Amino acid sequence: MKQFAAYLYDLAGKESILLGDPYRSDQRFHQFYLIMNAYQSLKTEVPKAPQPLESWFPDLQVITLRSEEGSAKGLFLGAKAGTNDESHNHNDVGNFVLYVNGLPALIDVGVGNYDKDTFGPHRYDIWTMQSQWHNTPTINGVQQKAGAQYVAKNVTYNKTSAEFEADIAGAYPKEAQVKSWVRKLTFNREANSVTLNENYRLDKFVEPFKVHFMTILNKSSDDQKNGDLVLEDKSVKLTM
Repeated sequence: MKQFAAYLYDLAGKESILLGDPYRSDQRFHQFYLIMNAYQSLKTEVPKAPQPLESWFPDLQVITLRSEEGSAKGLFLGAKAGTNDESHNHNDVGNFVLYVNGLPALIDVGVGNYDKDTFGPHRYDIWTMQSQWHNTPTINGVQQKAGAQYVAKNVTYNKTSAEFEADIAGAYPKEAQVKSWVRKLTFNREANSVTLNENYRLDKFVEPFKVHFMTILNKSSDDQKNGDLVLEDKSVKLTM
């Protein structure tokens, strides 16, 4: 724990994070060490980020997988199922992120500055809260909705095959006309790849679905013949 605290301190690069706003979650952790008079030992601790090969949290329905334990080299995949009634909720059941050699490829856009609408009745008018701004599908033109009833079902993780699977149809209102939408992510360390499979059944087809991918990368080519989309910048290249 002290090594992780030292890692966070090292990321900040200055002591102000230790002495700043005590109500910010990223600072309360450091305030804890200050109160315990551990500041000097924290400064001399070797910074180390926890980088487990895999972490599966069945109660939260969250999975993280990486190519190499203790290293940012290769791929990192984080995915969730869960519910759209979480604390500080975003409508993001089935969302996932992908990093390549420690650099972002497919991302979660996070949240903007808090204002009067952030925790009010217009929260989901804010674009960062909407499922169409996460790596999730829009089905028959309909996005996910917020509430305890909008949940994933049949969520599983197969450790042997490194497959994470969830039926995310329950995150959508009845207007989406979706009976089931089983999203499966397969992490292949040998091939250095992640496979996304969508298996769905509709009650009614209204319009083509859209699968959104949020990225900071630029499109370098679009091979219509092979169906490949290549995204890259100076440090990361992603073929989809």
